[in-house]
Amino acid sequence: MGEEKKNIDNNDWKSLNEKDIDYQDIFSGKDIYRDNIKHRKKSPLVTVLIIVFVLIIAFGLLFVALFFAPENRQNTSYVGNQNGQHKEVNQLITIPKDIPQDDELSTEEIAEKLIPSIVGIKSVYEPENKYEKVQDATASGIVMSEDGYIITNAHAVLSSDKKNLCQSVEVHLSDKSVFNSQIIGVDTVTDLAVLKISANNLTVAPFGNSDKLKVGQRAVAIGSPVGLELSGSVTQGIISGVSREIENESAVKYIQTDAPINPGNSGGALINKYGQVVGINAAKIQSFEGIGFAIPINEAKPIIDDIIKNGCVSDRVRIGITYQLIQQDIVENMGVPSGMRVITVDEKTDAYRKGIRPGDIITMINGKKIESTEQVSQMFKDNVVGDVITLTVCRIENGNPSTVEVKVHLEMDISGSVQ
Repeated sequence: MGEEKKNIDNNDWKSLNEKDIDYQDIFSGKDIYRDNIKHRKKSPLVTVLIIVFVLIIAFGLLFVALFFAPENRQNTSYVGNQNGQHKEVNQLITIPKDIPQDDELSTEEIAEKLIPSIVGIKSVYEPENKYEKVQDATASGIVMSEDGYIITNAHAVLSSDKKNLCQSVEVHLSDKSVFNSQIIGVDTVTDLAVLKISANNLTVAPFGNSDKLKVGQRAVAIGSPVGLELSGSVTQGIISGVSREIENESAVKYIQTDAPINPGNSGGALINKYGQVVGINAAKIQSFEGIGFAIPINEAKPIIDDIIKNGCVSDRVRIGITYQLIQQDIVENMGVPSGMRVITVDEKTDAYRKGIRPGDIITMINGKKIESTEQVSQMFKDNVVGDVITLTVCRIENGNPSTVEVKVHLEMDISGSVQ
């Protein structure tokens, strides 16, 4: 079931547009004055003065070069524009390794410090079908750069079915100024989006280290609950839990808080007691009060960086299947092997070309037995596009099981991006 088929040529996974660049030495040339210099014997004093003069010029040029050189080329992102080109910008989010222990702020101080960095967002989606109603919604966002980059939730800028971008997205600053924004990119898997407005000298939110959070610490949420009329609203609670998994489409492990988070707070900031943004408010359990969730900033940062650079999450890989983990009682009562039962297979993927079909059971990946969905996700974290993995696949036909190993190329997963 696929072993006899030809593997994909490795060249399919390499760039086809690599070109060599020739550089010219811009300092080469001819001294047009050299032939006019009269050769005569110079005194030692003249020679010393010439050497000193040359050294002064050399050190001056070195100082200028060092002064204007970039300080750290590793802290660089690239911003995509509508023409598919990129421009270079400084890294936008800096996460400190440690949390300051002596700089705890009062809630009043946190509000004064952070409200200018929290924005309101108004989105409008106009359906193509004229008989459908125009959709509009409000949410919140966080200023991440002085020149207008804004973090928010993906669902804040998408149609209700999450398949299309809104036609217009306004960003309302705390000083009541309003800007139309460009949607740089979205990722529905993590529910994150990045916007850009044409503004300068914005107040950037300070970011903290969400990995350092402790249950019971004070937490403050700022956003626009219900609507823009209540923008800049501040609520307070505690960190109720960390690394929470909830029943939704996201693979994110959330921060849980009892700080009130209402629908308009989506995309706003969850702030620690030091006045640092540690989470992006994303969801609440509608049937209960005091149970809200935020995306940890440490998990959000690589997604945000990738969206800014590529317009999507470029390093996420996929096999191209949806699956359901077979429960242990089914394994015991029906005698089927444990693993992942394939539900659907994308026909454009290598898995489909190699013969994997709905109903197959994947029992092992790279020789490791499958025991949980979390384990499956962890297996792919270190893989990149073009890697080959080995799937042990069991197919049951007419009550007779057969098992084969299939080598499958991993492909880029842009299923969470809305182009």
